[in-house]
Amino acid sequence: MSSTITPEQRAWNLKLHAENDVWGGSPYYLIEVSDTNDIDLIKFIRSTNPRSILDFGCGKGYAADNLKQLFPAIDIVKYDPCFPEFETYPEGKFDLVLCYQVVQMTDATTLALMVQELEQLTEKYLIVGAIIRPNEDKDEKLDYYLSFFKNFAVVFKKLWRLAPERLSHKRDLLQHWINNYHVTLILKNIQNT
Repeated sequence: MSSTITPEQRAWNLKLHAENDVWGGSPYYLIEVSDTNDIDLIKFIRSTNPRSILDFGCGKGYAADNLKQLFPAIDIVKYDPCFPEFETYPEGKFDLVLCYQVVQMTDATTLALMVQELEQLTEKYLIVGAIIRPNEDKDEKLDYYLSFFKNFAVVFKKLWRLAPERLSHKRDLLQHWINNYHVTLILKNIQNT
């Protein structure tokens, strides 16, 4: 994505991160606190036993730091072209790639290029989290996102609303996180099977 992000997008993302401490938070709470707890990232990691995890679009890196505390033996890499400390493009393939709150920040051209990168970086599983705004048709938008991931099989998909009373972290919630629908997708790279 380093080649697909413009200087304006980089500046805009840095500004948004500076204004909002919760950005770059723990990705697993977005699954754990959904209306029904159908999937849990921690259990998924334990069940699939990845040797490596890439946090693609890691923001401030909080999520990767939290996962490293829980899974110290797993090689966890942070990548975000908007942050100088994480802008080095990752090398190789990763058993599990996390891509939270990134796809909704792209246009169709950028998303298509980013999905190509995700295909090249993902050895086994890709977990995508995204937001669908209240003024968007949620089913249509979910289909739109899925249309880009042609070389992945859907293992799990869910549209859900945040349940703020179940959050375990202490940072303030952005109001639009509560009002929007959230998408959780677990995808398997079928090119490598």
